[in-house]
Amino acid sequence: MKTFIGLAVLLVLLTSTSLFSQTKKHFSDFTAGMQNTELSQQALDAVNKKAEIEKWKERYSQAVITSDDWKIEYNEITGNIICRKLYMVLYGTWPDGRCKAVQFGFRQDYTGGGSYSPTLQYNSIGDMEDIECE
Repeated sequence: MKTFIGLAVLLVLLTSTSLFSQTKKHFSDFTAGMQNTELSQQALDAVNKKAEIEKWKERYSQAVITSDDWKIEYNEITGNIICRKLYMVLYGTWPDGRCKAVQFGFRQDYTGGGSYSPTLQYNSIGDMEDIECE
């Protein structure tokens, strides 16, 4: 039984559809789903501000939007729009010289009337992978 469970876990790990399931060696290996220079810069600003507040040691300098489009989030009870979200991979440099690609989620809150906040906010952090420094 333990062998079966071990094989099942291994199968899940091997078939993962994570953005990092196929190891990337360079930041340029990440493919953009959509391109928006302004959103990319807002993401870098938001994450570097969060890093400063949280006393993270790394700093981020490049962003690739991996989402093809915005994902709208609705209130489960009322059905009202809460926000829209998108996902990016950011290039981070650590003080010890290592570089990593890090998945982040961002959001813009719904302000009503079909409009969203112009400010992109940090929402979540995901996987990170060591990559070659560029």
